[in-house]
Amino acid sequence: MQDTEVCVNHPDRKAAAVCRRYSRGLCVECLEENPVCPDPDLFCRYRERCLIFYGYKEKQRELRREAEQAEQAEQAEQAQQA
Repeated sequence: MQDTEVCVNHPDRKAAAVCRRYSRGLCVECLEENPVCPDPDLFCRYRERCLIFYGYKEKQRELRREAEQAEQAEQAEQAQQA
């Protein structure tokens, strides 16, 4: 198999998505649990169609939402104590 056909983190697994810029593949598990875009802030002409970047952005949104919810819960708890 070529490098792009296997997961960069799990060489024994087939890649479900491939970074066209860096020719790096990710398996389904990596895409769901921890999608990592090598350069999320740099221009990439493939970005519009990139499953890896999409998963990365969704994961960032999810982490931001969880942090906001935890902060709101903490504020509500402090308000009840006051």
